[in-house]
Amino acid sequence: MTQVYSSKNKGTFRHKWDEISSCYDEAAEQLHSQGNPERARPHVERLRALLGLVPDVDQAILGQSARALIAEFEANWKTAARHRKQEVQLVLRLYKSLASVRDPEVREFALRGRHKPQVLSQLAAARRSYETHGGQDSVHALQKAIDLLSDASEPV
Repeated sequence: MTQVYSSKNKGTFRHKWDEISSCYDEAAEQLHSQGNPERARPHVERLRALLGLVPDVDQAILGQSARALIAEFEANWKTAARHRKQEVQLVLRLYKSLASVRDPEVREFALRGRHKPQVLSQLAAARRSYETHGGQDSVHALQKAIDLLSDASEPV
């Protein structure tokens, strides 16, 4: 049976990854969409703590996204861009692995939240922060990752 535990911020989750996803979404909304780092702070701090509790976080798309968001919050643009690039590489690996999957339901399940337009939208929101606060090198590095994803084919 799956353990259910509570979070201070969002209620009950079946797995730590569910809470990581929730914290990421809240922090990204406040940081990138609302431009309010202080309101993002509690979500970023919880995200940081949660990443230390799960194995293989660097092998997960969400793990790289979360590490990038934390670095963006800290205005560590070079590190953030590196994690965004790794995030895109993992998304491309997912696309490649799904290319031979015939069942559309399986593909759809695997791609939840990782369809090309969704990922590009998230990266574009991050890019606006880079342009406002980060250096040109970081903007360039992130744009290279965006271009790499833009040129890729999503499995259909």
